[in-house]
Amino acid sequence: MKMVEPKIVTLPVEQIKPWDNNPRKDHAVKEIQASMESFGYLNPIVVQSSTKRIIAGHGRFKALQETGVKEVPVISVDITDDKADMYTLADNKIAELSNWDFTKMADLLLEFDAKNFDVTLLGFTENEIEKIMNVTPPEEFAEVKPEEVSTEHKCPKCGYQWS
Repeated sequence: MKMVEPKIVTLPVEQIKPWDNNPRKDHAVKEIQASMESFGYLNPIVVQSSTKRIIAGHGRFKALQETGVKEVPVISVDITDDKADMYTLADNKIAELSNWDFTKMADLLLEFDAKNFDVTLLGFTENEIEKIMNVTPPEEFAEVKPEEVSTEHKCPKCGYQWS
């Protein structure tokens, strides 16, 4: 794996350029602002060194612009235009491929609630939080064995059974 050496630099907001072809839209600007206000600016915008074009963090950039910030610390990387385009898509999509452990998440939400933390800062809707809190962990489901299920029909060739 080739390591791209990032540099942290502070840039004037007017030098940072959003990518016009970014297919990600409707950034959760208000939610990002609330998160940054509560937790701080912990996830810097990533820009292409040569062009100052954003390759990750378009929503964070819009949120910062709306607050009137004049300079922003960014991660600056030397990367080709094609790789920058591809990384922008990968950065958005790959995180969606991960799964959640809803039992652990429910435990954390209960802990946060007990400490009177504002769980709306996490980005989940009230409906999503309610669903998470009402999830039955898979290990609590009764295991049904195939031999315990009655079937009306059986294929004489393959043995497949159905009702």
